[in-house]
Amino acid sequence: MATYAIWNNKGGVGKSYLTFQLATEYARQNGNKRVLVIDLCPQANSSSMLLGGMFEGEKHLNEIHEKTPRNTISGYMDDRILSPYVSPNSGASYLTKVAIYNDNIPDNLHLVVGDELLELQASKVYGATNPGPQDAWRIVHIWIRDLIADIKKSWNQDDLCIFIDCNPSFTIYTELALTAAERLLIPFSADGSSQRAVRAVLSLVYGVRRHQGEPQSEFFLNSQRYRMSLPGIHMYIGNRLTQMNSSSASAFKTIVNEIGDEIWDVWQSNPASFCLHPAGASTPGSRRAFKHMTDGGTKRSRR
Repeated sequence: MATYAIWNNKGGVGKSYLTFQLATEYARQNGNKRVLVIDLCPQANSSSMLLGGMFEGEKHLNEIHEKTPRNTISGYMDDRILSPYVSPNSGASYLTKVAIYNDNIPDNLHLVVGDELLELQASKVYGATNPGPQDAWRIVHIWIRDLIADIKKSWNQDDLCIFIDCNPSFTIYTELALTAAERLLIPFSADGSSQRAVRAVLSLVYGVRRHQGEPQSEFFLNSQRYRMSLPGIHMYIGNRLTQMNSSSASAFKTIVNEIGDEIWDVWQSNPASFCLHPAGASTPGSRRAFKHMTDGGTKRSRR
């Protein structure tokens, strides 16, 4: 199975709720497989939803945060800050079986709980990338890969489906998530700021330039330098689209089409940035076939 990062360079597009939906439904439909959610967003919204929702989930989240040692993603980050260049192989100790707290969640779904302390740790994580050994940047950027490897080893199982909820900003934790992921899901809302955010995703992660001479992100340049794989664009998913007369409102439909055109242009110039699906599917040769492959559909609200 694959590791999915759910990210857009904009808040409020429903990435945490999408993480919650995808992970729980996949776990429900595949009871014989283990499903893992890694919450790398300091807001910990996907953790709260999985643990019970607005009231119970927040209560359980606070209980977990108050434990010593801290059984969250921040606890793992503390381990890595102390041992930045040699893995302590401690990742599996930060797992939480969600059904213990929320009996509506399938038994096969596990979580590395999110934590607001990530914000306070960010400068130390950045600091570990330089100074250090010559490839310090690369080593730090595989910390989440190491976490996943620890969990797979403890379960003696490689066939996991993993969802990583990312920080909306392009922070060090977003970079670590993208380095660990094999596939990228891009949720968006049908507005101009979402369109700009999708452009930012394409630029920051894949080095796409809209104009000649534009600078490229340090993340993209270092990923190339160290020959680190980037997640393939798997799907873009419209969320909260305004609907009228059983169809998307025309202004919103225009934005959705323009976002699709942005991603289609990248496909035409650099198809290696994408993940073809389903396995064995033919390579799309037209805009329509490409849209069918990558458009994850929409969740619409009537207005």
